[in-house]
Amino acid sequence: ELDGRALKIDQARQKEEYDTITENMKEGLILLDAKGMVLSINKSARDIFGAVSKKSQGRHVLSLCRNEEFQNAILQGQQGLAVEQMLDVNNRVFRLTVSPISKVGGAMAVLMFDITQQQNSEINRREFTSNVTHELKTPLTSIIGYAEIMQDGLAKPDDMQTFAGRIYDEAKRLIAMIEDILRLSKLDEEQTLPPNESV
Repeated sequence: ELDGRALKIDQARQKEEYDTITENMKEGLILLDAKGMVLSINKSARDIFGAVSKKSQGRHVLSLCRNEEFQNAILQGQQGLAVEQMLDVNNRVFRLTVSPISKVGGAMAVLMFDITQQQNSEINRREFTSNVTHELKTPLTSIIGYAEIMQDGLAKPDDMQTFAGRIYDEAKRLIAMIEDILRLSKLDEEQTLPPNESV
């Protein structure tokens, strides 16, 4: 009888530890049985899907999210397959991982990592690269054009100084852009910020 009580106390303590850990995770975690019923869902997962408190436990997982990609990932998990994919939920991007707990039973763990910020950073990086490339090409095209005219001897002697001045101005513009890019790079790396100044 004492062994039984000690076992129940130990199980209660383990459950409390599990709940404390999972409730404080920033990743969404859902444990499902073979039929797709929610055995456990942490606070982050409830927040992701806008679920009310713990009422989702005991309900089918598809009551949380009817997204087709999510449904397909759950079906694959029920078939014993591990799945990792991107998932859009409520204007946020998540890396969804479905891991079968046992290939026979069909039970699975569903983890969701919020990668919205990384996705936005990647989009901004691509846009920045595209804009910088365009901005660098413009003065370089002018420099090459004027240099070719001068090289081929098509420029009148009176125009040489004007063309050289334009090449010089475009080269200064390029250097200014490169310095701006380097400054932006330092700011991205959160290096020491320059002193504030009135503008």
